[in-house]
Amino acid sequence: MKVVRFSPLAKLAAFVGAGLFAMGAGRAALAETPFIQSAYLWTQGTDTDLSGSGDWGMYRQWLGVKRLGAESDPGGWDTWANATEGWNNNHWGDQQTRYGVKTLPEVLLSIASTPYSPHGYDTAWEGEQWRLEAENDPATMQHFVNLANNIVAWNYKSVIIRMDYEFDGGWIPYGNLNAIPGMPGNFNKAWRNIVTTVRDTVKAKNPNIKVKFLWNPTDANVQIETAKFYPGDAYVDYIGFDNYDYDYSGVYKSGVQPDAATQQLAWTKSILPRIQWFADFASAANPKNRNGYLAGRSVPLIVGEWGMWQISATGRPAGGDDPAYIQNMYDWMSSHNVYMECYFETPSDGVSTLWPGGYPKPGSGNHSWGAKGTAYPKAAAKYRELFSDDGGAAAAALAASRPPGAPTGLAAAPASRRVTLSWDSAPGATLYKVFRGTSAGPKSTVAVASTKSPSFTDSGLTNGVHYFYKVRAFNAKGAGGYSAPIGVTPNLPENYLANAGFETGSLNDWTVDVGGGGANDCFAQHCGAKDAHSGEWELTHWSGASYEITTRQRVAVPNGKHSVSAWIKSSGGQAACAMRVSGYHGADAAKIDIPASGGWRKIATTVNVTSGVLEVSFHDSAAANQWLNVDDVVVK
Repeated sequence: MKVVRFSPLAKLAAFVGAGLFAMGAGRAALAETPFIQSAYLWTQGTDTDLSGSGDWGMYRQWLGVKRLGAESDPGGWDTWANATEGWNNNHWGDQQTRYGVKTLPEVLLSIASTPYSPHGYDTAWEGEQWRLEAENDPATMQHFVNLANNIVAWNYKSVIIRMDYEFDGGWIPYGNLNAIPGMPGNFNKAWRNIVTTVRDTVKAKNPNIKVKFLWNPTDANVQIETAKFYPGDAYVDYIGFDNYDYDYSGVYKSGVQPDAATQQLAWTKSILPRIQWFADFASAANPKNRNGYLAGRSVPLIVGEWGMWQISATGRPAGGDDPAYIQNMYDWMSSHNVYMECYFETPSDGVSTLWPGGYPKPGSGNHSWGAKGTAYPKAAAKYRELFSDDGGAAAAALAASRPPGAPTGLAAAPASRRVTLSWDSAPGATLYKVFRGTSAGPKSTVAVASTKSPSFTDSGLTNGVHYFYKVRAFNAKGAGGYSAPIGVTPNLPENYLANAGFETGSLNDWTVDVGGGGANDCFAQHCGAKDAHSGEWELTHWSGASYEITTRQRVAVPNGKHSVSAWIKSSGGQAACAMRVSGYHGADAAKIDIPASGGWRKIATTVNVTSGVLEVSFHDSAAANQWLNVDDVVVK
């Protein structure tokens, strides 16, 4: 938690970092863990080595867990690209693709809805940005379209956006909300517009990516009445808060290490009431202050930040080395609807480090890691006892002692004659039953499958029929609640290729092969709506010297006939220039020569697939300054 606004020079350094979520590998599955564990590490935004030699791997080894998620912040708040568009977070998407969601299950991305004002602390400028977002101004909302496009382009599988965290404090770019006109109305409208824009853009690009939003103030209503800034259940997937072991009630004294009795009194009198407010606020049983409440919904919780705090004669009164705080937080999170927690190893304005680490690393700027180890050895021992795989028996026992919760996050990915379902594991679940029907009523679905994993592919469906699904969790103590239903229609896809129009602004999903001899240049070119066949991007082969380039993509397709087409322009002077389709039936290949064309021209062929795959490629071999443009490649 931050309590002062940073100077311009401190803005970048104060917020570069990232963190980790750990799912205990010693347990049979995440379903047996009450919450996903996590920690925030200062250098994690750039040190993403999952093999063991980077921060991620070393922290995982110290804590004693095998599977970890990640939290990462932008690299600064000075520009829209840095603050809102996810800059410096491409690493985690690539790692999710490389290692899979079983190893890297969640990425939590903290962003701002606005950067810092270019004029310093400027309430008028900040208020204007909120107004533009509240009115869905296209130019302003483009920043969030860019964020969504980045999430897709960087190969994320599951991401939770922690937007405008600690917004009630006034020390991060969103401004002093108590002094900005139009509040809380513009805040809530802006949040809804941003969430809708990101969700819709990602869904249109890749419906398999899970994007969720976390509403995360501090625990103290620092400058505003937090509840009035809640945008509604339809726009919030998780409710969160930040909490540290310091006290506002006078129990702790500055400069004094409290004894165990005083530490427990501070928990009971000061800390517990602050965090319990969020559990009550999120509960289906007590939504009296929640705007946009959806009947019967209990919103899952995320503890966005929590940690120890140092004893200081001039700082906040704190608990110091307080293992009881670790135990109390663990017990509280285990007994409430907490989906995830993030222990904050390296806050910018304090010391909470439990991991000795052996740092600082050269250039990290971190002030709290070092060879002396942690300042909280008792708390660190308790943390490892409770949160490691080996010491997590209490968590598994608690989850197994009661019926599981209802599965959340049910998602459906349609394909031809099948639907692939996935959902978030329900605490305590050992079995899931999948229900299917053709209408949405409570008694309109029947069980079609049982599975121990939080995913299922339903095959043999009829294309064009709209199906409804829901999932229920079970364990030895009984049945849990049903998930929210989801509707989906299996159908032939419009296109089996990814990034077929190159609108990611990159060659993601394509492979580029360079031939021998000469220079080469192959890139996704931003040519604008007037020059691209559609959108604003196209594939370009060109060089100022002789070159040979092949750009290709291999995809899985059902056996049977498929059409392959592309729109092309070409200088026509190449030694060879062709679209080639291969891999669909042994050594067979279809070749379509590309003629000279100054305007867009469609080329197409049809192949009969027997191998379950095909590869489409564009090849040219040419002297200097010859060129080829490709757009809107389709396999269907």
